Amino acid sequence: MAVVYMKKLELEPLSYENGFTKLTKGINLEIQDWILNKINQKHNVLDFGCGPGTLAIKIAQKGCTVTGIDHNPNMVSVAQKSLLLYSNLKINFEEGSAVNTMYSNIFDVTTGDMYLFWFHQFNEVVHFNLAAELAKGRHSYRISDLFTQELVDTGFDEYYDFPAIIRVIPMDILLLLVTLLLDVILVVAFGVVISRKVYQAQTI
Repeated sequence: MAVVYMKKLELEPLSYENGFTKLTKGINLEIQDWILNKINQKHNVLDFGCGPGTLAIKIAQKGCTVTGIDHNPNMVSVAQKSLLLYSNLKINFEEGSAVNTMYSNIFDVTTGDMYLFWFHQFNEVVHFNLAAELAKGRHSYRISDLFTQELVDTGFDEYYDFPAIIRVIPMDILLLLVTLLLDVILVVAFGVVISRKVYQAQTI
C-alpha cells in the first residue's frame, strides 16, 4: 500500500513533502540533514527525483550549483515556482527520468556497497563501495565498460526482444498497475472467505 500512497503523493506536488515526511516518520528529514552536512559550496549537485525541489533548494542555499530532475512535470513546475521566492541561487529544474536504464543496482545503505547488473544478466555483478570510490576523488565510469562485451550484447538483444509494453510503458506505471491488481485479488479473496463463512453460518 505504501507504493499506492507514494503514487497518490506524486499527484499532489503541493502537499508532497508533508505527506512523504508522514510516510517515512521523519526519516527523510534526517537524511536531508545528513546530506546537507556532507556538502559544501564547491560541489556541483545533480538531484534525481527532486520532487518539488525542497532539498535541491536547501543545497543551493549552501552555495552549490544544483540541477534538479524529476519525471513528473507538475513537480518540476512547483519546484520552479518555489525558486521564485529566492534570489541568486545557482539552480535549475528540468523534466527528465533516471528510470529507463540498461542496468539495475542494489545499494546497501548500511555499508555503502553497490552491486550493478546489466539488464537481467545476473551471471556478472560489479561491486563498488561508496566510501572507497569517494576516496579516489572525482572520476566517472561508463557503465557498459564495466561488463564483458558478450554480456552487454546479450543484454541489448534481450532488451529489444522484450515485450513492447514493458519498454513503452514507464516502469512506475507498471508497478502501480501490478499493485492495484494485487489489491483487487486480495479484496476478491477476502470477499470469498466472508461469503463462505456467512453461508456456513446460515446453514447451521
